[in-house]
Amino acid sequence: MGKVLVVCLNPTFQKTYMFKQFNLGQVNREAYHREDASGKGINVSRVLTQKNIDNSILTHLANEDENHMLFLAKRDNINLKYVLDNSSRVRTCSTILIENGLTTEIVEESSKVDDSTDKKIRDLFDKEIVDCDYLLITGTRSPNYKEDIYSSFVKKAKSLNKKVVLDIANEELKKCIKYKPDIIKPNLSEFMKTFFNETVLENEDNEKYKDQVLNKVKELYLSYNITSIITCGIKPIWVYEENKFYEVEVEKADKCVNTIGCGDTISASLIANLIKGFDIKQSLVNASKDAKLNAMSIIPGSLI
Repeated sequence: MGKVLVVCLNPTFQKTYMFKQFNLGQVNREAYHREDASGKGINVSRVLTQKNIDNSILTHLANEDENHMLFLAKRDNINLKYVLDNSSRVRTCSTILIENGLTTEIVEESSKVDDSTDKKIRDLFDKEIVDCDYLLITGTRSPNYKEDIYSSFVKKAKSLNKKVVLDIANEELKKCIKYKPDIIKPNLSEFMKTFFNETVLENEDNEKYKDQVLNKVKELYLSYNITSIITCGIKPIWVYEENKFYEVEVEKADKCVNTIGCGDTISASLIANLIKGFDIKQSLVNASKDAKLNAMSIIPGSLI
């Protein structure tokens, strides 16, 4: 028993460019480039597949993008379950990697899905969730999906006694809480923005927020029996489960190549390890090792 349904309503073409050096205001010729099927959910699905976990990814595709996305997905054995959308083109995001270690990410905004797509994706979800054991919802939804779509998925999954893991934030996460997902996995910045409307920068000292976070995750556990996993970049992961708090060290790569997808790798590896029978703490220890492999790969959300 261990099939996973991944939901991400924001698919992406990810282009990755490698440069020996990069000079603003000048012509820059790349040394290497590649294109991958991506978006947080597809990254998760790629890692689950590499770890031999049965999974599928639920999303939408525009008619014009269908063949190309299917080609890229097939290359990585990604099992796409999708509805066709008449208006929303798949966005393209670009990663610029420079040999000195600097990374720049260029993110396109998502286009609006057609009015009919919301119902089509709900109908497909109702069909696909039945034979799955885990539901993972990750990433933001494209514009024009109804605000309750993720919470309706959680409600349905829990009514069928599925395990639910959420890697989402803001109002979407708050709307899901009352349906008692098993695990939430925002990063610290997302957690503070969601529950306290505070802005926390990625490299900011996180110790000053620990007591504030601890009080909130304890409340979530006592009220809804939710396990909270808060990632903090390269700093230790904060975990609150079974009414106790602990930290898990993050393994650091000797040489980072591409950190895009490290958080998605942790989500995928966490679920894979839980399916294999590990407890949450050991699952996160193993997931940290997988995130290290991802950081050393040029492919976003990959162990190879």
